[in-house]
Amino acid sequence: MGKGTVYLYFQSKEEIFSEVVRRETALFLDRLEEVVHEDHGIADNLKRFIVARVTHLSERVMLHAVNQDIFSEVRTEGEKAVAYAVEKEREIVEAMLQRGIDKGELRTFDVHDIALAFISALKGIESRWVFQGEDLGLERKVELLVDLIINGVRYRN
Repeated sequence: MGKGTVYLYFQSKEEIFSEVVRRETALFLDRLEEVVHEDHGIADNLKRFIVARVTHLSERVMLHAVNQDIFSEVRTEGEKAVAYAVEKEREIVEAMLQRGIDKGELRTFDVHDIALAFISALKGIESRWVFQGEDLGLERKVELLVDLIINGVRYRN
C-alpha cells in the first residue's frame, strides 16, 4: 500500500492518530471490564485489574512511544483520549469498590476519591517502568497496592 493510499480513508495525520487512539482506548477499557466482570472478591478483582492494565501497557510500549512523539503534534485529541480512559478506569474501579462495600468486604468510604487515588498510584508505578525503565517487581507492587487499598496503613481497634 502506498503512503498516499491511507489518505483515501483519512483526511490527515491527526485523524489517523485519533482513530488509533480511539481503537486502542476501546480495546484497553474492554479488557479491563472483562477481567473484573466476574466477581472474585475485591482483593482478587483489584489484582486482576492491575495486572490487566500493566500487561496491556507492556504489550503496547512501542505504540506508547510513538504516541508520545506524535502527541505533541495532536495534543488536544491525545488529551481527550487520556481523560476519557482515566474516567472510564475510575468508573470500573469505583464499581469494584462499591461491590466490595455492598458485599461487606470493605467498610463504607468515598469510592470516588479512593478510585482516583488507586488509579494515580498505578499510573505512578507504570510511569517509573515505562519512562525510567525501572524493574517493576510487578507481583510485589500489586500486592502492596491492593493491601494498601484493602487494609489501609492504620491499626484498627
